[in-house]
Amino acid sequence: MSFMITYFEKKAVLSNADQLAENFVAYNESLSPVVLKLLINSLRKIPTTIPLNINEINENDLADPSVVKSIYTEIIKYMATISVDEQQDEIIYKTGDLAWIFGVSQTTINNWIKEGRFSKVERDGKNKHAKIPESSIWTANNGQQKTIKQIAEEYALEKNKITEKEEKTLLQKEVKFFEEKYQTSYEALKNKENKSEEEEEDLEIWGYLLHRLGSLLN
Repeated sequence: MSFMITYFEKKAVLSNADQLAENFVAYNESLSPVVLKLLINSLRKIPTTIPLNINEINENDLADPSVVKSIYTEIIKYMATISVDEQQDEIIYKTGDLAWIFGVSQTTINNWIKEGRFSKVERDGKNKHAKIPESSIWTANNGQQKTIKQIAEEYALEKNKITEKEEKTLLQKEVKFFEEKYQTSYEALKNKENKSEEEEEDLEIWGYLLHRLGSLLN
């Protein structure tokens, strides 16, 4: 089974790579250099067109925790990059990703798909999750049209304008929405058996929100 990460998951990992590396090294400073060598050797054996740009290292380098941390940071970024489909020429969004970008519910995104508001919708098979490429054109109620790429870029620009305090407030509001929607916690829903497609996609967004909120609160 393939576990390719989503665009949002990749962005979250890339933006927190340095902190993830620091946490890992701090967890076990004596063992982390050994694991680092295992990772590098394993990654170099993976058939991929994306090169692992890690300079040759020696045992003296690995004695310095700061060097080990910097290498871990690069490896985490590399792993996040190769975990996205290399054959994918453009970003592919799930309905959960689009709900976050548009600031609407996932149900609304699914309704827009049924209404034909997106020019391109892909599915791997019957009853599979919808995937929408960034080149897809979205039609608003007033007839205005924009590509998903344009909308995502506008969202990114707006997100960069808000302060950290404002982002925390927004994230907490979004987390509360899911808590009230399901009347339970993220972990409880994650451990639930036989989850619906909507629950699976909501979990993806909910998990990203909690991860981002945690990085701001630490």
